[in-house]
Amino acid sequence: MADQAAYSLQHAQIYSQLTEKKKLDHEIEVAREIQRILLPSSAPAIEGFNCAALNIPAQQVSGDYFDFIPVDSKRWGVAVADVSGKGVPASIIMAMCRSVLRSKATNNPSPAQVLREVNRLLYPDIQEDMFITMIYMIMDSSGTLTLARAGHESALWCRDHFKHIEAIEAPGIALGIDAGDVFDEVVKDVTVQLSPLDTVVIYTDGINEALDDAGNEFGQEQLKAVLRAAGPQSVDFLVKTIVDRVQNFSSGHPQSDDITLAAVQRSD
Repeated sequence: MADQAAYSLQHAQIYSQLTEKKKLDHEIEVAREIQRILLPSSAPAIEGFNCAALNIPAQQVSGDYFDFIPVDSKRWGVAVADVSGKGVPASIIMAMCRSVLRSKATNNPSPAQVLREVNRLLYPDIQEDMFITMIYMIMDSSGTLTLARAGHESALWCRDHFKHIEAIEAPGIALGIDAGDVFDEVVKDVTVQLSPLDTVVIYTDGINEALDDAGNEFGQEQLKAVLRAAGPQSVDFLVKTIVDRVQNFSSGHPQSDDITLAAVQRSD
């Protein structure tokens, strides 16, 4: 009788654990679906530009974020962000960041000012061990592109049919680290004038820091090589090729970070 009772108790415990796991799996799946809805399903049609973007989560939900935001009748904003950490906590911060960014982007032509306001609103709600890096850029149909960087990987500016690729250097620190005094002083707008077919690529470190079996990083030089080879085709082909190359490079090694990138190209 004692053995039977012990077996029944163990069976009940296993059943309870399985039920809890199914419930948790369902909640994570719901969170994943909500996040899928929050991310753009495709790039919008923007006068004077061709755009594309992709997001590949490392887990079921992502701490990375990209967005296309209508600023006014002449301008569009493009953002790529990376929340420290992964999984559900990072995805919640990402959703907060998206909401605040969209609320502050409308009718504001200064990316730096938008980031200052976003930081001011998010700072009180971000834990000490968490932060957000972001690039936010605004473009208009004349080919003018203005960006600000909050501690993120620098944007890559591809010119002369991808023969010349350079980083657009912009000062800045991550969102959520400082209440505003230092952040507001450091973050600045940088403006460049794009020629026809010039392309700007912004991405998270899940690309350049992807690892192979030997522990080698994909790195920026390999990224530039892919840009030169695939860039002349189209921005859609470009972003897909970059993701394919990164995944092939790290095949056999679990994806350790979310992968996100966006590319904008001035029309010819």
